[in-house]
Amino acid sequence: MHFAYLKVPETVPRFVKLADESGFVAVEDVIRANLSQVYPGRLVEEAYAFRVTRGADLELDEQHAVSLLQVIEEETKRRPYGAAVRVEIAGEMPEAVRELLLRELQFEEAAASSPPGAGDLYAADGLLDLGAVRELAGLPLPDLDYPPHRGGAPIEEGRSIFAILAERDVLVHHPYDAFESTVQRLVVEAADDPDVVAIKLTLYRAGGRSEIVDALLRAAARGKEVFVFVELKARFDEERNIEWAKKLEQAASGSCTVWSSSRPTPRRRSWCAASATASGATCTSGPGTTTPRRPPSTPTWDSCRPTPSSGLT
Repeated sequence: MHFAYLKVPETVPRFVKLADESGFVAVEDVIRANLSQVYPGRLVEEAYAFRVTRGADLELDEQHAVSLLQVIEEETKRRPYGAAVRVEIAGEMPEAVRELLLRELQFEEAAASSPPGAGDLYAADGLLDLGAVRELAGLPLPDLDYPPHRGGAPIEEGRSIFAILAERDVLVHHPYDAFESTVQRLVVEAADDPDVVAIKLTLYRAGGRSEIVDALLRAAARGKEVFVFVELKARFDEERNIEWAKKLEQAASGSCTVWSSSRPTPRRRSWCAASATASGATCTSGPGTTTPRRPPSTPTWDSCRPTPSSGLT
């Protein structure tokens, strides 16, 4: 008797639509029903699904690293091969197969310091990884969806945001106040305003496609002084932040300066734009997540105000 495991690529959708479009079936059930094509000439007696969660911590030697960015970039590539910290298994998996699976995971190189034990096995009655049902929730079925939330615009349109902030401070509450019409608008206008000579910003999470990063690149290309502090050790966003850091470092004419940090920092975003026609600067302070796609269940605050240059720290 031989044992084999078949890895399902992460790029494969978890649910497969039936040919008659009457419903969906889990991809592991499709694979299980067609294993004879995967292993031709073999008699497949049993097949069970399991899911391995691996440790996501990065092992960094910051004191001897020549380039923190390069070290973190290399470590993130090793993350899929980290030590197993949790193994979800089908409830019907026999004890002998459970022991075999656990033994194989213990032989992995990453398990040398912390091998998984029986306490790391979690049997599930039914579907594994219930988080995958988000695929079904994302189907284009507007009759079954709640109306999309649209945040308000507390800063009036049609006027320069700097002129408005010169008259009063503004406190915005996300997601009830739209991120795009407040913080993002502030950075975009600063990049396009000819009176703004410098932009300084801390980036913690910028997300995938970032209008703010695009604005910073545009500002640097126009000769503005752009200074960005990028937090590289933002959990699970390291690769995106590395990509943004590289793009910002490659900005035009060396007018963009990027500092990178691998140390956990308070998740606060500080930002200022200095105007050539004023004696001070416009500042905003808030969480380090600079993307409109923040979880709606975690409201955040941002404050925008004009500040004398001597008051900036």
